[in-house]
Amino acid sequence: MNDLRHTYSDAIFHKRIVIIGPTPPPLGGVSVHIKRVIAKLEQQNNTVYHINPEKLYRFNFLRIAPFKQCAQLWYLIKLCNIILYFRPHIIMYHAFCMRNSVPELMLLTKLKKIRLIIPFVLSLSKHKRGLSFRTNGPRIFLIEHDCRHLYQRTSKWKNWFSHYLKHTDQLICIGNITHQSYRDNGITVPQTVTIESAFLPPILAEEKAICATYPQELFTFLNTHTPIIVINAFQLTLWQGKDLYGIDQAIELIKSLKELYSDIGLVMVLGSMGDEHYYQVIMQRIQDYCLDTSVFIMQGQKELWPLLKYATVFIRPTLSDGYSVSIEEALYLGTPTVASDVCKRPANTVLYKVSDIVDFTEKTKAAIRLRFATT
Repeated sequence: MNDLRHTYSDAIFHKRIVIIGPTPPPLGGVSVHIKRVIAKLEQQNNTVYHINPEKLYRFNFLRIAPFKQCAQLWYLIKLCNIILYFRPHIIMYHAFCMRNSVPELMLLTKLKKIRLIIPFVLSLSKHKRGLSFRTNGPRIFLIEHDCRHLYQRTSKWKNWFSHYLKHTDQLICIGNITHQSYRDNGITVPQTVTIESAFLPPILAEEKAICATYPQELFTFLNTHTPIIVINAFQLTLWQGKDLYGIDQAIELIKSLKELYSDIGLVMVLGSMGDEHYYQVIMQRIQDYCLDTSVFIMQGQKELWPLLKYATVFIRPTLSDGYSVSIEEALYLGTPTVASDVCKRPANTVLYKVSDIVDFTEKTKAAIRLRFATT
C-alpha cells in the first residue's frame, strides 16, 4: 500500500512564492503538477511568480555553443534579478534532470544568505515606498521528480550538488524510488526530507474544453470498441535498450486479449513521438498483429484525465517509475488501474510483476471482469 500524498503546499498562505519549473506545454507529470500547485497556492491567497527554465532554449540555435552558454548566463542573471526584486518568502525549485541544477542551486543558496544587497537593490526601485525589509532569506524547497538521473551523474557533479543541497530548507522527493536514488548515490540532504505524491485533483471545470481538443475520430473509436484500455507516455523512450513506458507490452496485451474480446480497443496517448525509429517498430508490430483497427494513437499536447472516464482499465506497464500522476488521476475518477510493481503504487492499484506479460495479461483480465461486473 502507498499512502503518499501531496502536503508541501498545504499550509502556505499569504506569501510571496517563486516557482521554478516547467508548465504546459509540453504536458507531462511534472508540468501538470506545477500548474496545479500554482492554482492551489493562488487560491490560498499567495502571490506566485513562475519561472519556466524550458523557455531558455525556445530557439534551436540557443542549443549550440557558445549561444547555449550565453543563454544560460542570461537566465541566471534574470533569475537573480527576479528574486532580489520580488523578495519571495519561499522558492520552490523543481529539479527535473535540468543541466543547470548545480548553478541554479548555487545561486539560490547564495541569494538566501545575502542581507545588505536587498535594501540597496530596493532603494533603486521606483516602487520602494512602503516596502519593508526582511533580514532572513527565503526558504528553499527542492522538489525532485526524477528517479533515474542521479545514477548517470559524475562523482564531481554529485559532490557539488550535495554541497549546495544541504543549504536548502527542504527536499521533497516525489515517490519512494526517487528518495532511494538520493540514498543510493550518497547525496547529502537537508535536515528536512519528505516523500510525497505529485497528485493534485484535476480542475473539473476544464473537462469540456479539454475534450474539445481531442479528435472526433477518438470518440468514434471509443463508441465502437469495448473494453477500452488506455495507456499514456510522455514520448516513446528506450531505457537501457528497452521500452521505458511499456508500449510494447501494451501491444502484446491487446494481441492476447483480442481472442477473448474481439472488439477490444487500445488508446495510446503520446505527448510526442520521441524515438522515431522505435515508433516505426511499434507501428510495424501493430500491423503484423493485425491490430490496425484495434489501436488508436492520440499524439500531441492534450491532457489525459477526461479520457480516463471512458476507459475500462488504465494500464501503467513502466520499467521504471518515480511516481505516476496518471495512476492517481485514474483512481480518483474511479477507473481500475493495472501497473508494474517497479515502485510503491497508490492503494487500490492492481500490481503485476514487471515485464511478466503472462501476469500482466491475467491481472488485466481480472480488472476488466470486475469493471464489467460493477457497471
